[in-house]
Amino acid sequence: MKNGWQFDFHGVKVSLPENIDLAIHNALIQGKYEAEEAKLISRYLPKNKPVLELGGSLGVVSCLIGSLLEETVLHVIVEANPALIEVCSQNVGRPSSEVICKAISYNGATALFDVKSNPHASMLSGATSENSKAIEVEATTLSALWQGMGAPEGYTLISDIEGAEVEMVVHDAETLSHAGLIIIELHPHLHADSLQVVDRINNTLVQAGFFLLEKTAEVYVWLKRDV
Repeated sequence: MKNGWQFDFHGVKVSLPENIDLAIHNALIQGKYEAEEAKLISRYLPKNKPVLELGGSLGVVSCLIGSLLEETVLHVIVEANPALIEVCSQNVGRPSSEVICKAISYNGATALFDVKSNPHASMLSGATSENSKAIEVEATTLSALWQGMGAPEGYTLISDIEGAEVEMVVHDAETLSHAGLIIIELHPHLHADSLQVVDRINNTLVQAGFFLLEKTAEVYVWLKRDV
């Protein structure tokens, strides 16, 4: 992607394809794009701790994260939609950052991913999807990604994966316990038991040694008690 729309996002420059969804275009112009997530990342992100980012999407938030980290600190970004890997990688543009095309899933070696015109509406589908735009992608787990980073203690987890965070917390509480800071955008409306989703995730993280540091809209920040 050599040409496209240019935007300023909290002090960093990002480029997006000209066929970008107009909702994203307008949100960036108005300063509303992932505003809560960006604010909390800027406020709390440790500059010297490795970052595992789930849901890199267009690389806008990824670019901000990379700009806040010290030059040699590892930053691994996971994005399930292969069509976004190029733009995400170009926006990150940092030698110590790596973009991986995989989906967080605990139901086998591959996962079905429903691709929408708005990248932020794309998500894992059921075992059988009637969506003609559902694609099969390689699956991974939080544990596998963390091990691939060298199993760092006190790493930062940043996650925006459109509902898949619930399964991740349920299956990978042990890996979560090794983090120092966790920032997750939750999507309780995507679950039938929406009223219980947030409580279940918070209780799991509290048992893993975290406390809820701050919440803005649906973005939550948990900090490890002994950090």
